[in-house]
Amino acid sequence: MPDLDLQDLPDDENVWQYLEENSEGKDEKNTAEKSAEESGGDAIKPGWKELTGRKVILALDDVNLHLIRITEILTPKFDVRIAKSPKAAMRILATTNIDLMLIDIEMPEMSGFEFLELIKTIPSKAGIPAIFVTAHATEEFVRKAAVVGASNYVVKPYEQSNLEKKVHDALEMTYEE
Repeated sequence: MPDLDLQDLPDDENVWQYLEENSEGKDEKNTAEKSAEESGGDAIKPGWKELTGRKVILALDDVNLHLIRITEILTPKFDVRIAKSPKAAMRILATTNIDLMLIDIEMPEMSGFEFLELIKTIPSKAGIPAIFVTAHATEEFVRKAAVVGASNYVVKPYEQSNLEKKVHDALEMTYEE
């Protein structure tokens, strides 16, 4: 995917088309397609087949730029599902085996903290590791993330290598064989 220029960013309605048009190779592996069955229309997934053997990551953020960045970084190694709302994320969780969640804290419907607390009450989903990816860098937020069960914490803006390392570490700790 090309480097992102703020002028080139799409509005909310066109983010999925932007991802589709700017995917490298345009083959089935790198295209972004709507996932209406999973999300009711407000989440997408890259066109990976369910049987790829790759870990599945759910990214939850209400800001398109953040979802584009996460997708651009992680899609080469993972099956990335993205949701713009906690409601869409819940639909994806109901239909997909998720291996890791990346969650923003500030969202309109409910906070990332509230979302993770809700997930932790669902026995079949409680063990999914979660990393908060947020602009909040205070110790208070980091502590609260740990209290609600986050595996790690990434502060925006972040270096690509930092996100990749924390994702790798969370998956390795959770799924060691």
